[in-house]
Amino acid sequence: MCTIELKEDSLIAGGVLGGITAYYMSKKSVEEVIMRVMTDAQREKLAASVAVVIAKLPVKDPASLLPFLQNNQHAKEAVLQVVFAFIEEEMKLHIVD
Repeated sequence: MCTIELKEDSLIAGGVLGGITAYYMSKKSVEEVIMRVMTDAQREKLAASVAVVIAKLPVKDPASLLPFLQNNQHAKEAVLQVVFAFIEEEMKLHIVD
């Protein structure tokens, strides 16, 4: 019969590795949170919040909204700020870069 002797260093390394693995497995993209974690009611509430920001933009044609956001950093940041605030405040999740 073979015995394995665990040393303190092995236990520490295993704990650190397990912690790091758990951390990375718990990370989700904003897209995953919206599509898989949010309820339908939360998605509707987020959409309404984003619609308020979009209504203030000088774009009335839906087809030109995406190009406008891609070329206007201020507008893009305004929309993202609403999304991030919703995720952090309503869902109590922390966003990291």
